[in-house]
Amino acid sequence: MNKIVIDKDKFLSLDNEEVIIQLNTDNINLNILGNVIINEIVTKYKNINLKITMNDNSSLIYNRYVHKVGGKLNLEINSNNNTKLIFNNSFYLKNYYKIYVYNNILGNNNKNTIDIKSFNVLNGKIKALGYVDIFKNTNMNNLVENFNIITNNDEENLIIPSIIANSFDVDANHFTTISSIPKSELFYLSLKGIKEEESKKLLRNSFILKNFNNDFIKDKIKKLLEKE
Repeated sequence: MNKIVIDKDKFLSLDNEEVIIQLNTDNINLNILGNVIINEIVTKYKNINLKITMNDNSSLIYNRYVHKVGGKLNLEINSNNNTKLIFNNSFYLKNYYKIYVYNNILGNNNKNTIDIKSFNVLNGKIKALGYVDIFKNTNMNNLVENFNIITNNDEENLIIPSIIANSFDVDANHFTTISSIPKSELFYLSLKGIKEEESKKLLRNSFILKNFNNDFIKDKIKKLLEKE
């Protein structure tokens, strides 16, 4: 698996490959061809403008994890024809993070899934905007946005969905849940003899890792969480 470090604003084309990406710049344009997997772990405060262009017949799985730090992600996705995109972004937040997703459906037969999970402690909170624009005369498109937040503090989180559909042939859905750690699950683990703090860590890790099927990024995240 190749690691790509980007130190300046750049246009990057990826074609049938799996990469680890490290963004040290504010602006990046990704051009996706074929089947691509991107893994990214963020451990420093960053404000990023990320534009993804899905070319015809391409697919992308983007696995992204933000560990403790605040920042902002402006994510723009442009989908042409016969594409599949899965954007997994999990957060373990101790600071304020903003994520704005602009999902532009330009063509036909696209399937986009945006899955955002955030576990918030101390001053951790998230502001998320999900904006979907389905262009006129497009057909057979499917879009799902999932925003799930677990709070272990008293901070206020804000989720703003917006879907503009200029086509009748589309299935677009937005789902949001904001909750504290489920007491029923803590109680169940206590019956197994697991102390409350350890139970919270187990539930936190399970929640954060649930987004990812990729063993590489799961192992990296586990090592970061073990240090907490």
